[in-house]
Amino acid sequence: MTEGEFKSGNQNKSPLSVETQRIAQMIAMAGKGEGQQEESSREEKIYAVEFDGVICEDNYPEIGEPITSTIEKLKEIQEDGGQLILWTCRNGKELSDATKWCEGQGLTFNSINTNINGDECKKVTADYYIDKNNADITDI
Repeated sequence: MTEGEFKSGNQNKSPLSVETQRIAQMIAMAGKGEGQQEESSREEKIYAVEFDGVICEDNYPEIGEPITSTIEKLKEIQEDGGQLILWTCRNGKELSDATKWCEGQGLTFNSINTNINGDECKKVTADYYIDKNNADITDI
């Protein structure tokens, strides 16, 4: 496999954009502290995950193609005890369509656009924020 390609399940190799590769790397590293085992570090951690551009290719207002590597990693995080918040600007029918689409991918969330405890706010509380526009301050 060459750089920029991945293989998931029975799918053929597909090129990934640099942005998608960066997001997949962020998700893979989320919750891994130095010297900690992956499972114990994810336990009880909260992950706020954007929909467009992270879970599926960004094609807003339509729903893009699934980013299978992200979906599988999120399921793994949840199996390890992590809690997932769907964190998106979608609302109304667009949000309903997105959550149904995620369920069809086998991905469920502990909360949608609210804190895990149900509190509504402008910015959800999480240990990790996984967003397509995430930038390292040193890159700015």
